[in-house]
Amino acid sequence: MKQPTAKTDILPAALLSLIRTGRCPHAVLLAGGDERSRKKACETAAAALLCENREQAPCGKCKACIKTKAGTHPDISIFTGTEKTHSVGIATIRDSIRSGLYISPNEAQRKVYVLPDADGMTREAQNAFLKTLEEPPAYVSFVLGADSKQKLLSTVLSRCTAFSLGEKTEKEGTERDIAAALAAALARKNEFELINAAAPLQKNRKLIKKTAVYLQTLLRDAAASDANVPTLSGLEREAVQLGTAFNMHQITQLMSVLRDICEYADKNANENLLLCVLTSRLAAVWKAE
Repeated sequence: MKQPTAKTDILPAALLSLIRTGRCPHAVLLAGGDERSRKKACETAAAALLCENREQAPCGKCKACIKTKAGTHPDISIFTGTEKTHSVGIATIRDSIRSGLYISPNEAQRKVYVLPDADGMTREAQNAFLKTLEEPPAYVSFVLGADSKQKLLSTVLSRCTAFSLGEKTEKEGTERDIAAALAAALARKNEFELINAAAPLQKNRKLIKKTAVYLQTLLRDAAASDANVPTLSGLEREAVQLGTAFNMHQITQLMSVLRDICEYADKNANENLLLCVLTSRLAAVWKAE
């Protein structure tokens, strides 16, 4: 019978090296890639951390690897967001993670908590997660996944070692990521997050306009999120979150703000003023509820 093998090329080489040499940080963040590959990478990292053959981790042959692949390893806990919005709330952090943090591993030398939708954590959940990330027991490891690092609080990022799951094109790596971060802040109706998400746009009028156009496409997807049609933006999760957070009238208002921003950008308006107008007018839409 042919022995199973583990596919490791989905993991960044630097991370794999750290795991195999026993120098892996207690919290790692895998950012980028598509949702399916990102989830697979998180699961592979968890398998490598518990593999009994460390120099070949994950070997795919030991009992730990076999149980991990079957989803039955008692020392790996995977917490995904809700099926529709992929959001992770404070209850998950408080009741499912922190409550069992100081219980020793069952079989392996460590426990691994996997959050492939870490960028879907609410602001409250991220804040509740901070102390856990900062001072976990020595036998606990965290593997987080995120479409974009910009969707996570800087305090959370500072407690993780981030690895990229692949280079992105200019469009994907700039306006796509910023639009996604703005959408996440909009869906949470948090003006502070909105301002932080817009910060990379400072002194770049062209990027402001590109991001505004991308966000308009995302809002169109949000308006059709219940129609089960393919997204034009490629950001299905964010489209569903926006469609849940705002009604059709509000989505129309948000798109109107973005059209105005594009016009101001064409007229060479001051970049800082553009950002102030962008964030304040977007926030005004939900404040008018």
